[in-house]
Amino acid sequence: MNKLLKDVLIATAVGLAPLSTLAQEVPNWENPEVIRVNTLPTHSTFTHYKGTNFDKKQKDLSHYQSLNGSWKFNWSQKPADRPADFHQTSFDVSGWKDIDVPSDWQRRGYGTPIYTNIIYPHPKNAPYIPHEYNPVGSYKRTFKVDKAWEGKNVFLHFAGVNSAFYVWVNGKQVGYAQGSKTGIEFDVTEYVKTGANDIAVEVYRWCDGSYLEDQDFWRLSGIERDVFLFATEKTFVRDIKLNPSLDTENYTDGLLSYSIDIQNSSAKKQKGLELQLALKDASGKTVYTTSEAVNIGKSTESVVAKHNIAVGKVDVWSAETPHLYQLDIVLKNKSGDVVDASYQKIGFRTTAVKNGQFLVNGKPVLLKGVNRHEHDPVNGHVVSRELMLQDIIDLKKYNINAVRTSHYPNDPYFYELCDQYGIYVCNEANIESHGYGYKADETLANNPMYKEQHVDRVQRMVKRDFNHPSVVYWSLGNEAGNGSNFKAAYDWAHEFDSTRVVHYERSDYKKSEPRTTDIISWMYMSMDQITKKYLNKNNQLPLEEQRPFIWCEYSHAMGNSNGNFKEYWDWVREERTIQGGFIWDWQDQGLEEKTADGEIYYAYGGDYEPDSIHNDENFCANGIIGSDRAPHPAIQEIKHIYQNQHFIHKGNQKFQLYNENFFKDLKNTKVKWELYENGVLADNGIIMNLNVKAQETVDFNLDFTNKMTADKEYFVNLYILNDGYESLLEKEYVLSSNQFLVQSANTVASVSPVVSSKLKLQEEKEEVIVEGESFKVVFDQNEIGLASYVVNGEELLKERPKLNFWRAMTDNDFGAWKAKNAKDQYYFEWRDHAKNGKVIDRKVEKEEGQYRITYTVALEAINAQNTVTYVVQSNGNIQIESELKAENPEALKFIPRYGMTFAIDKKYDTVNYYGRGPEENYIDRNNGSFVGLYTTKVADLYVPYIRPQENGHRTDVRFVKWMDVNGSGLEVDAAKTVEFNALFNPVADFDPGNEKAQRHTTDIKPRDFIYICIDDKQAGVGGENSWSKRGLAMSKYQLDPSKCKFTFTLKALNEAKDMK
Repeated sequence: MNKLLKDVLIATAVGLAPLSTLAQEVPNWENPEVIRVNTLPTHSTFTHYKGTNFDKKQKDLSHYQSLNGSWKFNWSQKPADRPADFHQTSFDVSGWKDIDVPSDWQRRGYGTPIYTNIIYPHPKNAPYIPHEYNPVGSYKRTFKVDKAWEGKNVFLHFAGVNSAFYVWVNGKQVGYAQGSKTGIEFDVTEYVKTGANDIAVEVYRWCDGSYLEDQDFWRLSGIERDVFLFATEKTFVRDIKLNPSLDTENYTDGLLSYSIDIQNSSAKKQKGLELQLALKDASGKTVYTTSEAVNIGKSTESVVAKHNIAVGKVDVWSAETPHLYQLDIVLKNKSGDVVDASYQKIGFRTTAVKNGQFLVNGKPVLLKGVNRHEHDPVNGHVVSRELMLQDIIDLKKYNINAVRTSHYPNDPYFYELCDQYGIYVCNEANIESHGYGYKADETLANNPMYKEQHVDRVQRMVKRDFNHPSVVYWSLGNEAGNGSNFKAAYDWAHEFDSTRVVHYERSDYKKSEPRTTDIISWMYMSMDQITKKYLNKNNQLPLEEQRPFIWCEYSHAMGNSNGNFKEYWDWVREERTIQGGFIWDWQDQGLEEKTADGEIYYAYGGDYEPDSIHNDENFCANGIIGSDRAPHPAIQEIKHIYQNQHFIHKGNQKFQLYNENFFKDLKNTKVKWELYENGVLADNGIIMNLNVKAQETVDFNLDFTNKMTADKEYFVNLYILNDGYESLLEKEYVLSSNQFLVQSANTVASVSPVVSSKLKLQEEKEEVIVEGESFKVVFDQNEIGLASYVVNGEELLKERPKLNFWRAMTDNDFGAWKAKNAKDQYYFEWRDHAKNGKVIDRKVEKEEGQYRITYTVALEAINAQNTVTYVVQSNGNIQIESELKAENPEALKFIPRYGMTFAIDKKYDTVNYYGRGPEENYIDRNNGSFVGLYTTKVADLYVPYIRPQENGHRTDVRFVKWMDVNGSGLEVDAAKTVEFNALFNPVADFDPGNEKAQRHTTDIKPRDFIYICIDDKQAGVGGENSWSKRGLAMSKYQLDPSKCKFTFTLKALNEAKDMK
């Protein structure tokens, strides 16, 4: 007999004696054979109505009662300390504090949030949980039952409780359940009474099921989702299972299958019932109706089912075209009165794997996805409906069309939003046992003791979410090994739902393990590895045996990351069976805290946990948006690469627009174009009727009425603007964009003399001074020579220029370079190589109207020299050329950057530059950052990553100015292009040393200067992962030591007219 069912029957037979004493030596929360006691079978998500007015919200229905809100609460550190008899109606809880439901009790001041990725937060000894520390939350409140509920069924619903809980109503134990991310329902008809009632809930932080909830997130606990009561008639609709599909001949004609489970809980037979179904389109027009006579015996149920009903042509559902129909379901008695009624929003669509491709409605869609944890920086795992909708809006903003519910089923409302607005969902079961590893003889995936729990968690997910068109495939879990338990779950999922494919990432790593996936999705695998291990082999198989590849996790977005993203998608768009992936992940999981003086920061692992509990530091901060939902700069690159429309420059003024959509044309958009001359808008226009069908291209010409001159640089920017295309986004929002260089300037910066006044030279052994009208430049034998730059009596250089090879380590850098690894020490030495340089030669040359001073700096540790040449012109400008000359360039690998640093007065905090922006960008993450003329503030160049690190960089910069309110300041004018940072803090402030430190944004206090880095190049940020050298930037985005050379001119700005 099924163990779960056996426990239910035993509990019922004994009249629900204290459930924890059924097997006195093993409490339910340590017994893997007890998953639920006295719970009802899982069903799809729907609301019961008394009539056919479906406009009312659930909260407004008289037969529903929310139990969200204030409860009395007690926290105990261990089970032995809990108030064991608190469920008794006579137990006085007036002295207890209040807690809001839903909430995580750690975010209300009870116990400790724990962040760990793999290592369990308790001893690894399945199924046992430590009795000396397993906090228990005791919840209690009262509620009233209306007299109108008499004679009806009354059900108690918990949408999510973490991790295991017992329930009592009016002092009597109702049941027990575990499995924290899918709903639990109890029949409390025999427990409630008209008038005041008492409910008590006892929640355990950990249970034996917690070994399957070892996800990479904050370990929190409590009643995390909605709690409510509802009443039905004795005969009611128990479950609704719908399959709106399509005729696969043309994918335009709808096929409807349904299975309606009607239950009679009375002791009388129910004859003459009628089940009526009506299918309505978006306008409310009825397109199909049917009715069925129903007779049900006493205390039993009846299933009314039909399959593949032809309903004619339909508007199909996809993430691009989320057309929904409404199916009204009405149960009437023989008198014609409504006994029960409900409705479901459904979408006609198909999913399949065919010929090695994942198909939606017969099309090989591309999944431009993210992984999404349920996270709120204040409330932990409790996410409001408002924030869920904001997530959908932001996903649409950034061209993200798919979500993997990592790593558990989400709140049911999220799926409603995905249905309504169009998001593909990879729906994942609440299974991860990473801490047990993947070995066949160790993983819980092969442990018979946990077979029932594996299958149960998949079943509850599938049965709850079956009707959602947004759910395009099921995922059995994450990082939990592979074995017989997953094979049982895989087989069950296919048997119950033949309409969807099933995914599991750990499948197909070993031939000895069972096949448990229809989609290969190996996380963080490089393109080269995929080609070798999957693509080459897959392509050799017959078409019908091939499977698609979709990364379940890729482009690890930890801190300053997401480099190389264009390369991923160039490859995806080239390979037939590679169909995208899910970025790890959507949002930083920082928890909001405040310093003593009220400054907000976001906590991560190590900020709460005692030394005795393992934590994984800031590995929970991997989002492309911050904990506060502010977008990280990388999201602009992601938006650009994920975009669904692409402009192509065909030469001269000829262009092409490609619509990458599979179902949707561009009729509700318009095209905007702009011509820029040296960063200044020279011409622009709007094209209104450029409608392009899905997967098609159209050619068009632009008329540049502005005549381009040969000595200037011209870019064309093209945009697709929203004009009703995305209902959630504002009009004219930029959906897609491309930039094209249509003409390069035919001149370069010159070193020819600029004569405006005579120069005076004073040369000493230790010092060289060049003076002109209103300026003085001083050189000495330190650093790279330049010591002072005084203009109109003001020292512009608050800190002298220095050679620099170092950047503050990013999270990806820390993942690649380990302080404890002797082989990695050479990387950390780059921090000091420039500091340890020594001037070994100085040469002063007089030229017409200018002086050339050349310094040679010996860098003995890397067997190289660096020459810096200064040309001081008579107008006060200083042209600077720096070049690295290494005897063996190939030995100088992984230089973080090559450039100079110096500091200027903080009053010059207006920044005007001509380069890529407006957001932070790096050489491997700048395709979505267009070359333009941008004006900003130094404070706004800072990017407050949750753990301070390298930030604020800009690439392809032609010039940059720092100015005060009068326009005076300093300019750097590149001969070609340079890169720069400009912040109120030096590199050292963001650099904790060779190992990470427990640092936050509150540790970065602005200083009195602006610290500037002018670089030839800085290495890309990488991001394939954040824990190995594979996470570093691709070789083409690393520095070539044989080509480290750059030239720029330093200029004083003395008047507002110098602003360009």
